[in-house]
Parts: sequence; structure tokens; C-alpha cells
Amino acid sequence: MNKLIEQLQRRPLPQKVAAILVLVVGMSVANYFLAIQPLDDSMTSLAKKQSELDLEYTQKKTIANNLNSYKQRLEKLEQDLALALTELPQDAQIDELLRQLNDVGKKAGLTITGVQPGDEGSGPQEFIAKIPIAMTVTGSYEEIAVFFESVSKLRRIVNINDISLGTPTTHNEKVVLAAKFQATTFRFRPQAAKPAAPKP
Repeated sequence: MNKLIEQLQRRPLPQKVAAILVLVVGMSVANYFLAIQPLDDSMTSLAKKQSELDLEYTQKKTIANNLNSYKQRLEKLEQDLALALTELPQDAQIDELLRQLNDVGKKAGLTITGVQPGDEGSGPQEFIAKIPIAMTVTGSYEEIAVFFESVSKLRRIVNINDISLGTPTTHNEKVVLAAKFQATTFRFRPQAAKPAAPKP
């Protein structure tokens, strides 16, 4: 190193200046590639990571802020499902329905003379099963009408169709007739509602 300095001192001034400039430029280039550029790359990487973390934090904060809203929506969906299963249960529950029809008939003043549940069939959609119940009742026009209206207000879906009214007769000063009809209820078939598995 001392020899280089001595040789540099013997050189003319322009050569000394050029040598010093080359040395300074070389040191600057080495400093950039060895120190500044790695630091710059590291800062860029950290800035990108910080941006990703900020985005993740914002998303999680939004979810946390809406957690109560999500819980309320879930509770509402569960209530809606419970209500839907009341209207369209998964099990036939025919005994329970017959009890309800009997109660409604008694309150309307009817005498139920016949009840015959039929075989389960296909409903309007493949995931809905249809269960017909043939019924025969006796009572006045008004009592039969009240019965039909009360059935329409049951939680479970029950359709009345194929109504046939007999000849009116008088019984204890009351006009009475026999009515035959079909009360059709439905049930949900969850297996039929599931989407078919994709073919391999």
C-alpha cells in the first residue's frame, strides 16, 4: 500500500487527480452494490410484507366488526330453517297431523267419520313427497267451511282438494251433510335435494 502511495506521489498532478477519481468512483460503486442495494432490496421486501399484513389486518378487522351481524344472520337462518321444517318436515309425522286435524274438526263442530292416509307419492319437486289423506266428515256448510279455513292456518302445509258434498239432511233441526275430500300434506326428502355427485 505504501509503495502505491509513493508511486502516486511521484506522478504528475493530472494523473494523481485521475487516480483519486477512479478510486472514489470504484469505492462508490462497491458501496452501492455491497451496502446500499441489498438494503434497498430489503426495504422493498419489508414494504411489500407490510402492505400484505395491512391488507390482512383490514380484512380480519372487518370480519371482527361484522361478527355480531354474522351471528344474527346465522340465528335468523336457523329460525327460518326451524319454521320451514315445521311447514315441510323431513318425517311424515302423520299421527301428529291427524291429531291436529281431529282437534280442528272438533273446534269447528264437525264429526270426523273416516280418515285413511294413503301411500306417499312424488310431489311437485323431486325433493318433496306428497302424502294424501282421505277424509269423511259430517256437519253443516258453515262448520265444513270453518274446518277448511282452520286447516289452511295450520303451520304444516295441508291442501284440501277433491271435495264431494252429499245430500243435506236435517238432524235435530240442523241441516247436516257428509263431505268427502282429500287432505294432502307434504314432507321434505333431504336425500333427493342433495346435488348428484359429479361423475369421474
